Amino acid sequence: MKDKKTPDTNREKIRFSVPVTKRLFKYVFLITLVIAIAYTTVTQPQKIGDILSGAVDLFSPFIIGFCTAYIVNLLLRPLERLWLWIWRKCKRQKLIKIIKRPLCLV
Repeated sequence: MKDKKTPDTNREKIRFSVPVTKRLFKYVFLITLVIAIAYTTVTQPQKIGDILSGAVDLFSPFIIGFCTAYIVNLLLRPLERLWLWIWRKCKRQKLIKIIKRPLCLV
């Protein structure tokens, strides 16, 4: 006769072990951070607005500076090409290329 096993008494509990690595820790941390930010956004939208307003105030000088540099670069490119065209026969081409940007700015 075959032995009948009792359903749960003879079985060992199956345990899943997940190795804790830096990558897993990073993913768990990021998911927790996203959930916390989402919860704060939903429950306290005024604080999020204040934080974003402060960030815009902090970075606005940099944004204005980048826009100004971009516009000045667009305006100076044709002047620099003209400068190089005028001085194309000069023997000191290296000097001409070095002073073209400061001279065109003036």
